Amino acid sequence: MLKTFEDLVDGCLETGRPFHLLYVYMRLADAPGDGADREALFPGQDMADIDSLGTIAFDAHEPVKPGLTFERMRANADNYHPHWDVVFVMTARNADDSPVNDEQASEFLADMRERIMSGDFPDWAPIFDRNGALKSIERSRPVDLSDTGRQAN
Repeated sequence: MLKTFEDLVDGCLETGRPFHLLYVYMRLADAPGDGADREALFPGQDMADIDSLGTIAFDAHEPVKPGLTFERMRANADNYHPHWDVVFVMTARNADDSPVNDEQASEFLADMRERIMSGDFPDWAPIFDRNGALKSIERSRPVDLSDTGRQAN
């Protein structure tokens, strides 16, 4: 059972196949105000049980290799953009066991971002906080900003 980032890396390495890790880093914020305030900010949206709002900060990818740890991944991420709260992680590999190239990784990440923003992130895929603790999403759904004059990140 996966409990740590290192468990994920070890599991990939044990297969002997070339896996790639895909990361989508998000910032989280407490949902603003109460029901009336939220209705004003997000007209026509059901915000009743929403505790926090998340925006995608950035994404990244790298091949799985021995010695890859959460600390190293976090340091790399912080060097690029230190203001993230959680990271969504998925693995990718090619059926013919060829290494995942940059173009493929970009396509996989685009799909991953879309799944996250639509609330369709797989239950089995790990989400870690900045400290490496495994997290989960109780419920997620996209917020439509089209009527607010703002854009989703």
